[in-house]
Amino acid sequence: MEPNFIKKISYLLYCYLEGSASEKDRQYFHLYTRIKKCALCSSLVQSRNTVVTGQGPVPCEVMVIGEGPGYHEDRQGIPFVGPAGHLLSKMLASINLDRKNVYITNIIKCRPPQNRDPQDDEIKNCLPFLEEQIDLISPKIILTLGKFAIQTLIHSRQGITHLRGKEYTYHTVPVIPTFHPAALLRNDSLKKETWQDLQMFGKKYQALSTGYTFIKKRTK
Repeated sequence: MEPNFIKKISYLLYCYLEGSASEKDRQYFHLYTRIKKCALCSSLVQSRNTVVTGQGPVPCEVMVIGEGPGYHEDRQGIPFVGPAGHLLSKMLASINLDRKNVYITNIIKCRPPQNRDPQDDEIKNCLPFLEEQIDLISPKIILTLGKFAIQTLIHSRQGITHLRGKEYTYHTVPVIPTFHPAALLRNDSLKKETWQDLQMFGKKYQALSTGYTFIKKRTK
């Protein structure tokens, strides 16, 4: 697990025990411990190595939501640390965003066996956790990766090819979907449309934030 993440949780625990944690920090720590202890999905509990809650500042203006942990995430307990995670970091950098300043999580918090798609009951069990995360993070804008994240937030069954390229809202928060980085690693032809989505996201965030400037610096 990343040292800075361990320090953050250790600090929250210390503040909580000393009674000096802010209300939002206390709420986040309670949520973190509840997610870590979750055993609602028996098949995932049996196959997982760890529960991947999320990573990033709390609160945070930008939130990224993927589908579920993969092999590397399950081993390290951090979202998007494998090849797809490295590509995500480049995607964020291409629109002038540092991954350290973004809160990243997934629809489900445990790795499905053999990286299969999340099942409806698993998404249903994890959704209350995600809703609490969004409430605590208080993002100005959300970027979703892959079909399951956007389908869950807007209650749709349409595919990502149809849903991408448009702006949606989740409880008044703008949501922009794009392809999952893992899909880009398998199919180069999706990169052009993904870049279009990222530009849309950057321009929208620039309109919402006084401290952010959208800069086109596409990386290969």
